[in-house]
Amino acid sequence: MKRFSLFMAFLAFFAMASHAQNDPTNLNFENWNGIEPVGWTSSNDLSMDGGGAQTVFKETASPGEGSASLKLVTGSCPECENFRLLFLPLPFPNPVGGFIQLGSVGDGGVAYNKRPVSVDFLYKARPMGDDACCFQVELTKYNAATDEDELVGECYFEVNSTVEEWTHVNIPFVYSTTQQPDKMSIFICSSVGSIPDYSAIAPGMPTPSQLGLPAPLAGSEFYIDGIVFNMPSCEGFNVTVSGTHETSVGAMDGTATATPNGGTAPYQYLWSNLETTQTITGLIPTSYYVTVTDANACQKVGNFTVNPAGCNIAVTVTGTNSDSYSIYSGTGSATATVTSGNPPYLYTWNTGAETATISNLPIGTYSVMVQEANDPGCFTWGYYTVFGPNGSGVGTELIATVRMYPNPASDQIRIEGDTRINTLSVYNANGQLVHKKRVNGSDFTLDISHFAAGLYLLKIDSENGTMEAKFVKE
Repeated sequence: MKRFSLFMAFLAFFAMASHAQNDPTNLNFENWNGIEPVGWTSSNDLSMDGGGAQTVFKETASPGEGSASLKLVTGSCPECENFRLLFLPLPFPNPVGGFIQLGSVGDGGVAYNKRPVSVDFLYKARPMGDDACCFQVELTKYNAATDEDELVGECYFEVNSTVEEWTHVNIPFVYSTTQQPDKMSIFICSSVGSIPDYSAIAPGMPTPSQLGLPAPLAGSEFYIDGIVFNMPSCEGFNVTVSGTHETSVGAMDGTATATPNGGTAPYQYLWSNLETTQTITGLIPTSYYVTVTDANACQKVGNFTVNPAGCNIAVTVTGTNSDSYSIYSGTGSATATVTSGNPPYLYTWNTGAETATISNLPIGTYSVMVQEANDPGCFTWGYYTVFGPNGSGVGTELIATVRMYPNPASDQIRIEGDTRINTLSVYNANGQLVHKKRVNGSDFTLDISHFAAGLYLLKIDSENGTMEAKFVKE
């Protein structure tokens, strides 16, 4: 349902504006031409017609990283109700959400022939009332026989709760075919209901309300920065971020250190505060994000939250996979368990839920902010990724607590965890169990010298749950 909504919304508007490109550019929103992000087409032309509101902005006051971010705002659009497509009435809602697209639907989208595993980005959100913000990527391939672009893969993220601090998420791609795509489209919006009413030209087509979409509400805001696509060739490259918290109120002495695992040295570091060293110091309580780039241009994003003095809250997120590969509906679940802190606690998920457990989830990544009710300034974030049938069921927070290196390797792999590892199992590319070992410790060296060269899956059962990671035997 949401795919229809986004596609039709952008088809109607961007068919009138042709700005085709040959490759994704400006994914960190550093380059602008006035009020327009370079390489993107925005809703400003639509919303500002007739004296309406600007809905796409360059955010420089508090960017997620670098010197600028994208800010989308739902605002007045006096001419939206009079919008026409090929002289036919096709009204948009008023107010209308701010939205952008990489390239142009009307001109075929952006040329792209890769199959990413997932996408990372930073976001903040302030949806009003029941409104919701959205982020979607579609990969398609042109079919000459049908003269249509057919879906190859996609990912989707929606948030309808307030997120005041920059937050990092990793969204998995879901593929419906084994083909290589030839085009990419990225849609980002501050109000998911900002679509035209197609019933005006095609009686019987559902109206936005019949699709169950919330009406856009003026003032809804969505911020995006640092979009990074993760390629299969970079799967062995990860980054963990550790650090120290403030020692006393106002000390401003927090630290954060990024540790690359796998990949190829040398590494480059870019923090959200513009520092470029592996370790940053003198930090005030807040979240810090780092993008690490290796010599092969593989990128990974990590984060660490410096807590104020006296705050030791921590959360672990576990869950279950969905029984389908849909990114719009499913049966997955996620549960946040506070492991330290002072109860009671407040829970705020990106879905808007305020309970410790959320359910009926489709494939995607879910973030939760957990606060101490009596000290709202003491909070932490947790993440969980719901996969499809037979997929991994490991939350991002577990991956961050177990380190594996080197990768690729020829003789040994070192495994280090922040919690006790019970057992580890190794499967070959055919899914056959080739090695199993009881560890009962936090550190272990795995001898792989007798393994045949190839790709392997490592499954680790720890006291905090189960995680899976791939490694290559050279």
